[in-house]
Amino acid sequence: MRWLMSALFFLLLLAACDDGTTAKPDVDVTDTSDLSDWSEPSDSDLLEEVEEEPDEDVPTFDGDFERVVVIPKSGIILEATVDITQWGKSLFTVTEKLSFPAPTAGNTVRLFGEKMTIAAASVPFEYDKHTVDLFPGDFAAGDPLTIEATFSFNAAFEMGMRIWENYETGEKVIGPFTEPYYTPYWLIVPQSPFKTDKDNDANVPVEKVTLSVIVPGEDWTVMGPGVTGTQEGKVWTFTMDTPMPFYALSFAASPDHTFFSAGLSKSGVEIVGAGFADELENLEQIYPVGVTTVDWMEEHIGPYEFGDKVGLVSIPDFGGGMEHVGVIFMGTDVLADYDSGLFVTVHEIVHNWWGNNVRFADWPDFWVAEGFDEWTTNYNLMGTIEDAAAFASRRNQYRNVASFLCAAWDAVPLRFDPDKDFMTLDMQMQSAYYYGAAFLEMVNKRLGRDFDGMSLLPLLKLWFEEKHQTTVTTEAFLAFLIAHTSDAADSTDYWQALFDDWVYQAPCPTLAAKEYAYEEGTLSFILSHSGAADLPQLPVTFLFADETTATVMVDVVAGQNTTVELTTAVEPVKILVDPEWYYVFAFSTSGVWGGPEIGIFPDAPVTARTYRFPDARLFLR
Repeated sequence: MRWLMSALFFLLLLAACDDGTTAKPDVDVTDTSDLSDWSEPSDSDLLEEVEEEPDEDVPTFDGDFERVVVIPKSGIILEATVDITQWGKSLFTVTEKLSFPAPTAGNTVRLFGEKMTIAAASVPFEYDKHTVDLFPGDFAAGDPLTIEATFSFNAAFEMGMRIWENYETGEKVIGPFTEPYYTPYWLIVPQSPFKTDKDNDANVPVEKVTLSVIVPGEDWTVMGPGVTGTQEGKVWTFTMDTPMPFYALSFAASPDHTFFSAGLSKSGVEIVGAGFADELENLEQIYPVGVTTVDWMEEHIGPYEFGDKVGLVSIPDFGGGMEHVGVIFMGTDVLADYDSGLFVTVHEIVHNWWGNNVRFADWPDFWVAEGFDEWTTNYNLMGTIEDAAAFASRRNQYRNVASFLCAAWDAVPLRFDPDKDFMTLDMQMQSAYYYGAAFLEMVNKRLGRDFDGMSLLPLLKLWFEEKHQTTVTTEAFLAFLIAHTSDAADSTDYWQALFDDWVYQAPCPTLAAKEYAYEEGTLSFILSHSGAADLPQLPVTFLFADETTATVMVDVVAGQNTTVELTTAVEPVKILVDPEWYYVFAFSTSGVWGGPEIGIFPDAPVTARTYRFPDARLFLR
């Protein structure tokens, strides 16, 4: 998952948000006249509010009673129709019906949607452009409830419907830009955006969805949940009955896309691409890696559970990828480079196991989607796609960037405090990717060393088997590790201590080496760090000119100097601290050293790939 916007754009977005009152736009949303002479509206045009007038048909609300508010969290069925025939005026209309069992008794249902204009509803409501309270009357826990609404909004600088255009070719794509927290810009949902709200920020799934898209002409193509859907004239309809996050629901409509098949997996899952004419040859080289990805994931993790197709759709000027179920957005800039196109394709498809299927419960648990994806991809799956040198370079990159991020003075814990706002963490959220993956490698190393040669990948297959189509937390993963290593007497204390030091607190240590000395066949130097976590059983490996090695194990205690000693007839040519990566830490030799080369990599650490980090346009999400 990737975030397109720069910090400046994000600030402009927030500045554009305002409050308003319920109203109805004075437009004919059924007009499907020829829009072939459409031109991109100016910024000032887009920022104009639609002229509105009250809708006399909206049910009135008598607020003279005590509200008992409930917010649906499960069992939600969504039926929505999106009319984009007025796209030339940057106007979009959505008709939406949400059905769900009442979680508790009450008389008011609270949902969230940003800057919409609710033109009609089947029950009385109040709406302040952020929160909508609907009043269907008294209901008991478990009662079936259905809420219907119709609303219209323009594109503007909102995060709702977007018009992406290649200004050189005129090729266009229309669709909602949907990521965590952004769904309320085009759907009314049970999730509050852009603020810390412990009660209402949970990652709520939609159990079943039917999405219809009305396009300007029958020559348009649309991709959505289920990938290809059905077309009747100008209406495309998609269905999905496997639970998925609301943010994974999207579509892409274009008069310029061409569909093509990139192949079938062993189980019959088809990789379907939607691209522009001038890039099809390139996409036909990149997208078959999707077949490799599905095959590998089904063999090592579990079955693909979102139908029999995976869709990959080109989006002009979209920086990265986004793992919507069935309609994975792929930026044309990323696809222009073979290596980046290959990696982003793999990463986004893997999200159909980690993130879309096994879902993180709340934003502080975000890493159980992104970290699991990145470890699966960059420490495992990519090894079957690229050569050994490139794969080693990739893992070095992740270890290097993880240490940079987690040791920063403003680093947040991997499972961060729910009082923090997910949307304001900015670059710190990169830790969910890089450090999340590096922490899982720490787990993998410890399974092999301390639990009779176990490894993480087979355990993740069991994790998927137990947790698929559910929502999970960091604590659930901790309990899973304890349960599956319970033969060890100290399993509970062992894993709890690891999580306390490396998941629930930050920053991770910056380890310093100093005061190297070699006298009369004895080598010594000091390791120290001022972080909070001890580093027991830290391996230090010495490399000699004749290519032999020697390793000593040291216990580095936080806040204390630890002396490393080795009796040796000759001095080493290089010293490696934790070369197997049992830990993640930054490494410093800023003090007086005076010895041979020392570091954490057998070779010089690689420079991070520019399309991955730290390109400011490609904030990872």
